[in-house]
Amino acid sequence: LGLAVVAAPAADAADKPTLGLRYATLTPDNQHVVFAYRGDIWIAPVDGKARARRLTIHEAQDTIPRVSPDGKTIAFISRRGVGYDVYTIGIDGGMPKRVTFHSAGEVLCDWSPDGKRLLVLTARHPSFSGLDIYEVDLAGGTPRRITRDGGREGSYDPTGTKVVYVRGFTPIYRDNYTGSANFDIYTVDAPGALPKQLTQTDGNERWPVFSKDGKTIWFVAEEKGVANFYAMSAEGGKRTQVTKFKQ
Repeated sequence: LGLAVVAAPAADAADKPTLGLRYATLTPDNQHVVFAYRGDIWIAPVDGKARARRLTIHEAQDTIPRVSPDGKTIAFISRRGVGYDVYTIGIDGGMPKRVTFHSAGEVLCDWSPDGKRLLVLTARHPSFSGLDIYEVDLAGGTPRRITRDGGREGSYDPTGTKVVYVRGFTPIYRDNYTGSANFDIYTVDAPGALPKQLTQTDGNERWPVFSKDGKTIWFVAEEKGVANFYAMSAEGGKRTQVTKFKQ
């Protein structure tokens, strides 16, 4: 997940598509796509009728943008300090505001539905898993640790009270892996509780998100080396394959 085909940032629509666009995310009205390209954050209309606009210009790498639920703010991570920290910027650009200050660095995951909090992946505390999911309050304060089992790729439910994530330890680039280090899907209450395991397959499930009504979890699963979209109840149970890619 994270590639988009949009109008080239520095070329007319008639020119060949630009390669290397990463971490695409739609605005809530589905009219624009925000993405990372060559170390900066860009925005472009999905209809391709206008050129993409660069929102950040900095010698450090800006990447992994996420648009707020109200469509007014973009969160992203940048290596402007010692490591990657979280920043926000207006949807039309402007001066970025730094949100986190820590040498461990963060990977941005998701916005809370009320737009007041962010989920990040970081290694602020020593653990066997190295990384875990934390919740960052945009108003300030110490980030709160949500997982303690090596959680990855966290996403809020529509109420902001539950988080879905994956846990596993096999490298992402290891195709067709089956075994005890595979990634399975879990949910946990955001205020803190024991996690609930939803999948128990031999292969990898990744990048889970809740549906708008919170009743379904969508995710990517790999079977025989091929990744497809799947869906299942937010309470767990049988997986339903949505796409039928063969390679």
